[in-house]
Amino acid sequence: MAARSFPAALRLLRDAAFRFDAAGRADLARVLAGLASAPLPSGRTLARYHDLLLFLRAHPPDARGLRQVDSELR
Repeated sequence: MAARSFPAALRLLRDAAFRFDAAGRADLARVLAGLASAPLPSGRTLARYHDLLLFLRAHPPDARGLRQVDSELR
C-alpha cells in the first residue's frame, strides 16, 4: 500500500471517490488494491471504510471499481 497507514490510505480513497476523471478512477483502483491486501482495521476506521465501500457500491466509477468494491465487501 502506498500510504503509510490504513487511515491515510482511506483518506486517499475518499479523495479519489469524489474525482470523476480518468486519473481519479486510476487512483481509486490503485488505492482499493492496496487496501484489499492490508489487514482490516478495527473501530471507527473500519466503519469509515465500510461506509465508503457502500457509497462506491451505490455509485461505482466503472465496472472495474464495482468488481473491486464487491470483492472487498465480501
